[in-house]
Amino acid sequence: MHHMDHLAQLSTALNTPELVWEPDGTCMLSLDNNAIQLEKITDTRTLFRGIVGQLPPSTSAELLENILTANLTLQAASGIVFAFEPESRSLILQGELESDPTQLDCITFCEVFIEAIEFNQNVLEKYSDTITDTAIDTITAPQHFLKV
Repeated sequence: MHHMDHLAQLSTALNTPELVWEPDGTCMLSLDNNAIQLEKITDTRTLFRGIVGQLPPSTSAELLENILTANLTLQAASGIVFAFEPESRSLILQGELESDPTQLDCITFCEVFIEAIEFNQNVLEKYSDTITDTAIDTITAPQHFLKV
């Protein structure tokens, strides 16, 4: 399966007109009110990116450490990891989809990816004013990412 197949699967599942790659190798989608950017990495690998939210300048070192620690579990469980974009202070989830029959199919991967974004958006929103130990413990929630 190649990139075009990923886009064809998504077009069919979303009941939308055919999705196409932009000249720069990206494709933007809106899934459940979340902007998702797809980017071609190779003929068989596609990178998905979505913004979880913005971290305030006062974000604790403990929360940032916990987010980085979560990457170990998330990467192993689903290939999804947190990233930080410093200019906008955005917490981003990104994951690679490999066209491999032993891996998740495109639709299942998208479902897991969107669930992960929404779950962590809720955590950040709930604790946006005061980052507490509960938020620090909750943001990892690795069991959530194993739902398929």
